[in-house]
Amino acid sequence: MTWLGGHDAVLEGIWMWTDGSPWDYTNWETDKPDDVAKEENCLMINYDAHPPTFWNDYPEHNKLDYICAKDAPPVSLTFGSFLYKCTSQQ
Repeated sequence: MTWLGGHDAVLEGIWMWTDGSPWDYTNWETDKPDDVAKEENCLMINYDAHPPTFWNDYPEHNKLDYICAKDAPPVSLTFGSFLYKCTSQQ
């Protein structure tokens, strides 16, 4: 199982990438994300799905391997009245 760098921890049901890049692709398994026990806020891959490349939401307190992404240019995202700013540190 592997973390992929997506989450909906800021606003439930609004998924975003941790590097600030646009959320313009999904590969959820059927009936996912499902937010079991209201604590699944992070995106994982390589689990019991068929094929294992399908995505699942999973609790962030689990320690898993992860895939990194390179820094994206600064981005501001607005969801309703919420503004989320992503910047890179040099």
